[in-house]
Order: sequence, then structure tokens, then C-alpha cells
Amino acid sequence: MPSPTRTPGPVPPCAERLDLPPQRSSTARRDALVLGVLATVVAGFLAWRPSAWYDEAATALAVQAGWGDLGGMLREVDLVHALYYVLLRPWAAVVGVEPFALRIPSAIGVGVAVAGTVLLGHRLGGRRLALTAGIALLVLPRVTWAGTEARSYAWALALAVLWTWAFLRALDGRSSGRTARRDWTLWGVLGALSIVCFLYTALLLPAQLVTLLLLRRRPGRAALVAAGALGAFTLLFGALVATQSAQVYWLPRIDAAIARMVVADQFFLGAKLVGVLGWAVAGVGGVLGLLALRGRRPSAAHGPDEGATATATVASVALPWLLVPLLVLVAVSVVEPRYYPRYLTFTAPAFALLLALALQRLRAPVLVAAGVAAGVLLAPGYLAQRQVVAKEASDWALVVDHLRAVTRPGDVVLYGPLDVFPGDTRALGDSYPDAVADLSDPTRLPSRTGLWPDTAPLRAEDLSGTGTVWVVRAVGEPLDEDAADARTLRAAGFRETSDWAGPATTVERWTRTGG
Repeated sequence: MPSPTRTPGPVPPCAERLDLPPQRSSTARRDALVLGVLATVVAGFLAWRPSAWYDEAATALAVQAGWGDLGGMLREVDLVHALYYVLLRPWAAVVGVEPFALRIPSAIGVGVAVAGTVLLGHRLGGRRLALTAGIALLVLPRVTWAGTEARSYAWALALAVLWTWAFLRALDGRSSGRTARRDWTLWGVLGALSIVCFLYTALLLPAQLVTLLLLRRRPGRAALVAAGALGAFTLLFGALVATQSAQVYWLPRIDAAIARMVVADQFFLGAKLVGVLGWAVAGVGGVLGLLALRGRRPSAAHGPDEGATATATVASVALPWLLVPLLVLVAVSVVEPRYYPRYLTFTAPAFALLLALALQRLRAPVLVAAGVAAGVLLAPGYLAQRQVVAKEASDWALVVDHLRAVTRPGDVVLYGPLDVFPGDTRALGDSYPDAVADLSDPTRLPSRTGLWPDTAPLRAEDLSGTGTVWVVRAVGEPLDEDAADARTLRAAGFRETSDWAGPATTVERWTRTGG
């Protein structure tokens, strides 16, 4: 007896209804959980190895500061990371402020982002799209980097996904009345949290407006009220953050290098070949989406092509999410630099969805082969992210290992200026407080100006009772600009007797020899 002919399963949800059919929701949740846990493990693996660096030192200082000091700091700098600092404080109070301890939440944030992207994929285009997009996001170098960074990027990524999920839920054609108000309120709350976590996620507001236009949706009263409230909040918060714009003085001006920054750095951390290939595949996904958008109206003779409609819906969400923030920042940067590749980490899920649009059309063996090839190409970069000096060539982990081995309680430690960033090498002590807890730091004052503690010149009386002083300075940088501290050391009878040099930092031992 011949086997019965198989008929296609239910067509993935399209622009008319954006909710999952109930019979598929359990599969979606299971896929999201599995890939979310896997992403957390992949992002967190070997994240304990890289040295902390300047930006992570800012996080360590923020979570160790008293609430009054933190409030004062946020009034001057880093308001853009306010929510992240506030939420990280309870975690740090329990697990400590060593770099790996502060990076664990970022690995979890990557897991949440991947899980949410899988749910978005199920909602928009079905299981094959969801799994492909989730795996693509999981292995993107920018995302695996975010999981090792004790900064707000991973959670801005996760909140952007959750905010987009809430947006699609609120757009569901079945929402009305009280349900619509609840859904749009949730959208507004997640939007506000995203923006306070990292201001640039506010660029999803115009992106979602473009999505509305592409989906040909007319916002109802609940949507307009929520959007008005969130827009007002965004303008207020943005105005406050704008008063701190001097802290990004170092951003480069837009020039011919912008193409390299977008293609190679934004998602691929400098891997030019992989970046070109990745953007080419995502471009294919984008073109497929645009073609589906153009042809989604049914003709008089034929009904709608529901597969094309699902593709059009994915493109309606992913293309604005990816392109609107990028184009706005690049345009603004022509006048005042505001673009930097890592600032658009929160657009990575859109890039992954476009990759999935292209890749899901491949036969399973070809898709597996493409995945293996991608793994081979991406593996060296993944391992490079997890080297000791991976973060801006910081060697602080090597420095503190040396200090632990050679210092004794009561020794004095002095810090020299950093070679690139403002502040001094004391930042490494704030990142590894246990390593310097038994050392005396006489030039540090209890007050702070902005992010970093205030300092005072070294005095002769600061050296009484000690025979050893350790000077930690950037390679090529003196103890201080006019070498006053070095003169004080020499006047007190200290001479440099040995030094240790890492790739970027030198530790000098000064011993009292007389006087």
C-alpha cells in the first residue's frame, strides 16, 4: 500500500497575526531554552582569562562606590550606563568585583538575547528560521565578545530583543481594549529599561516606526499613548546624557575607514574576510525580504504567497532594526562623532535574522557544511578574545599576579598615568582589589571627580615605616608628568632596584638605601 502523501505543516505566522499558534509554543520555548543556555556557556567559556581593562575598571569602581558617590558620578559621567550599574551592585555585593565575577551577568545577558531571538524567529518565520538565527547570533564575534565584557552591551542586546518581542506582541491583530493597553504598556516599560541601560537603543524607536509602515499597520490609541510617553522619556533622558558628551571626545570622525568599521568591526571585530562574507549573506537575506515585500500583495488570480509573506515580515522587522540605528549614527557622526562599532551591538539579532533568511533556504547537508565552515573561520577570533591581553592589549592580570608574588603587607604602591586613557594605573587596583588590599596607597584621596578618585602628591611622611615602594606605570610613561613623586622617593633615600615589564605595564621596585 503506498504511503500517504505528506502535506506541508502550518505556515509560519505572517503580518496579519504575529502570535505563535498554541501547538508550536512549547517547541519554541524548548528551543529558546536550549540555545539560550548554550549561548551563556559559549559566551562565558574562558571569560576569566582576559585582563580587565579601562572600561571594566569603570564598572568595578561604580559598583564599589557608595550610593551617594555613585549618584555624584552619574551626574558627571556614564549616565548612559546607569541602569546597568544599579542592577549590577547587588550581584557584586554577593560575588565580588573581580573581572570574571562581573562578566558572568554579561554571559547570561547573551543567553537571554539568543533565547529571545529564537522566540522571535519562531514568531516571524518558523522553527528553521528560529534555530538558524539563534545559532548565527550565538557565534557572532561581537556577541561572544559582549559576553566577556563587564559593561552594559550584553544586556542592551538582550533588552533590545525583549523590546522587539513586546512590540510584535502588541501589534498582534487580536489585541484590543484592556489587552492592548497592557501590551503597549509592557512595550513602553521594556523600551524605557533598554534606553536607560544603553541610550543608543532609543534608535529602535524610529526603526519600529519604519516596521509599522512596512507592515502597513495603523497604531491604535494605546500605541500612541505609550509611544508619546516613551518618546518624552527618551528626550528627557537623552538631554541629560548629552550634558556628558565630552566623555566620548575620543570617538573618531567619519572618514573612508567607516566601511571597514561597519563591515569588519561592527559584528566581526576586525576579521575582514569573514565580515565581507557575513554581510554578503545578510545582504542576500535582505534582498529576499525586499523582493517578498514588493510582491506580497495577492493577485486577482492567486491567493497570497504565505511563505513570501513570512519572509516579508521578517524583513520588515530586521532591516529597520539593523539599518536605521546605523544610518542615523553615521549621519550624525558627519557633524559630531557618535558612531563606534560596539555601540551597535544591540542590532546583532537583526543581522542574525537576515543571515537566517538567506541560510534557511539551503538544504540541510549544505547548511551543516556552511555551519562547519563558519566555525572554522570564527574559531581563531573566538580564542583570541579569550587571551590574557585580549582587551585593548591590557596586561593587568599579569601585573596583579606579579604583585601578589612579590609584595608584602604594608608596602607602598604608587601609580603612574595611563598612556591612552585619562586617569592612572590605579584602575588596575580597583579592578583587582584583593591583589592590593594589603598595600598602602598614600596618594589616593577619599573624594572623586567624576569617575576616578582624586589624588594628592606624594609626601615624605607617607613613606615613613616602609622600606619598599612599588611603582606601577604604563610602559613609556613616567611616575607623574613632572616626576615630582620620583624626586620625593629619591629625597627619602629610595632607589629603583629592580623592575618587571609586561606588554603594556611596568612594575618598579624602589628600596630605601639610606637618607
